[in-house]
Amino acid sequence: HHDIDPSCWGVTLSDLRFFEREVLRLWEEGNIPDHEEFPNALHNDPDIGPNIYQVNEHYIKPTTELAGGMSWALMMNPDGLRCDFFVTHCWAEGVFEFCGKIRRNWPREGKNLWCCFLANPQNGDISELLG
Repeated sequence: HHDIDPSCWGVTLSDLRFFEREVLRLWEEGNIPDHEEFPNALHNDPDIGPNIYQVNEHYIKPTTELAGGMSWALMMNPDGLRCDFFVTHCWAEGVFEFCGKIRRNWPREGKNLWCCFLANPQNGDISELLG
């Protein structure tokens, strides 16, 4: 992350589709459980799905840790991708709802998306990268 400008921590639409398929597979296998203390009433809804907190804990963090600790975006695109547009999200939002909205509203001319939970490394303290 230190060698690549944050404006290049992007993902493609194809990357987003891959992310969604991977999360769906893990969720269907029962490997992205609902949070015991803070349950999500829509966790089992296939249109909404697990929230980003749970996806981060059970998919993004372990996957990127095994790959070397970078962000999911840089794991997919090690040389970085200059971002054309930015999206925000709610950590309590269902991941399938989020991905569906992004896919349906992807700008015609948009190539690369910047979204914090995919762009920022989720293992460790990211304050030095953002500071």
